[in-house]
Amino acid sequence: MHTEISGTSDKLVFSEKDAMDWVRKYMAFFPSHFSQTPPRASPHLPSPDYSGLKDVIPVDPDLPFDMHDVIHSFVDKGSLLEHRALYAREVITAFARVEGNVLGIIANNPAQKGGILFPESCRKIAAFASLCDAFNIPLVFLADIPGFMVGRSTEQAGIIHHGALVFSTIANLSVPHLCIVVRKAYTAGLYAMGGPGFDPERFVAFPHATITIYGAKAIHLLARENHLSDNERLSMADQMKANCDALKYPESGLLDAVISEHQLRAEVERFLKSFHEKSLDRTGPRRVLCI
Repeated sequence: MHTEISGTSDKLVFSEKDAMDWVRKYMAFFPSHFSQTPPRASPHLPSPDYSGLKDVIPVDPDLPFDMHDVIHSFVDKGSLLEHRALYAREVITAFARVEGNVLGIIANNPAQKGGILFPESCRKIAAFASLCDAFNIPLVFLADIPGFMVGRSTEQAGIIHHGALVFSTIANLSVPHLCIVVRKAYTAGLYAMGGPGFDPERFVAFPHATITIYGAKAIHLLARENHLSDNERLSMADQMKANCDALKYPESGLLDAVISEHQLRAEVERFLKSFHEKSLDRTGPRRVLCI
């Protein structure tokens, strides 16, 4: 009930030993005081089982894949600890380490409901981001998102209100964050994943990533525009494809860089190194959203 439906519980365990083991691992990510940075542990390489990301991520933006494979490819082996893993599984929230340094991860999971955001996933993102912010844990967003869910049930559940909660939470973060577009980022979903407009330390994407409003499927809508000639439809389709090409975004300053899959860990390492090189400016504890 509370790990899958209400989201009240962070972890489901079946023995006292499992509970205490999880608590020990959980507490090891946090500093002993809000004015300190998270403790560093011994570094480890990622698991060798997750080295071939090109074989994991489908080129077709509509095909599902498990974002856990992407996460395991760059975090220290054995360091990943999910937060509310059974709740709103279209979003992954987790603690991990890279080169022994602590980070928080917020990622869409296309293997679950396509990675689209629901009211529950919005609350999950906001709660985890606030928790990391309260204890000086920098955040990495992995975006593969079609946007926010639409329809009567989600509108009645206040999807706009919950989306605003995510935006206001990210806008008020005091810890830095890194935004990486893994495959696609459509509509306002990009901003819910810490995209431009919320001042990420770096905004990067994989080579085949698509960053746009409507996605590649908008090209198919041109077939319904009867007032357009065939040449006009082809010309507009070419423009849409060009505007979705992440490789062109750095030229215009809309993207900091396009990185290959094997550069992912190095990108995160640089982000964490930059965080630890700066002095921590924290004069008081921050409120944690208990939602």
